[in-house]
Amino acid sequence: MTLTELGTLVQELWLRIPVLRTNTILDAFVVMPNHLHGIIGINGHHRSRKGAASEMVGTSRSTTLPSGSLGATVGQFKSALTKQSRALGIPPTTPIWQRNYYEHIIRNESALDDIRTYILNNPARWADDDLFVE
Repeated sequence: MTLTELGTLVQELWLRIPVLRTNTILDAFVVMPNHLHGIIGINGHHRSRKGAASEMVGTSRSTTLPSGSLGATVGQFKSALTKQSRALGIPPTTPIWQRNYYEHIIRNESALDDIRTYILNNPARWADDDLFVE
């Protein structure tokens, strides 16, 4: 899959999440033509490979979310992408983000491996995806 200019910006900003938010760690992710799958670990006060991780597809923002929470992190990511894409003159063909996002708490290594596999194989299944568009 070849990323568009907007897709490249999504990838760049996604990779900056743990640089800007030290309580996060990224795992597998893939930028699809009209959505994103990724695993983010949120830790209390330090970085660790242990702890809760969530799968995300699209996202939403709320001003009442606790700082450092998954919702706040996702909202800040979405907001930054929207602002930077506009500043660069990248016109979205449709709204960039859906209103909400999907999350799933990964409770063990087996589930983590299954979700990683799903994410990494997602581009090969794109034509069969419910969100597929030409």
